[in-house]
Amino acid sequence: MANRQHMKDWQNRIATVCTRRLQRSLTEEESAYIASHVGFMALEGVEDAVKTLSLDALEELLNSKNS
Repeated sequence: MANRQHMKDWQNRIATVCTRRLQRSLTEEESAYIASHVGFMALEGVEDAVKTLSLDALEELLNSKNS
């Protein structure tokens, strides 16, 4: 249970980073991309990517169909 809440909190922090970097709210698809990643390694990879990618690459990632 604690791990599930930790992952949800982590997903929320990732979404916050994205909204700040993009300076807009996320679309449903973009939010779903973040939510589709579970597990500590997956979330760590997504977090690293959203912090370092260019804005164009970040939008492309968030709108990709592959999780």
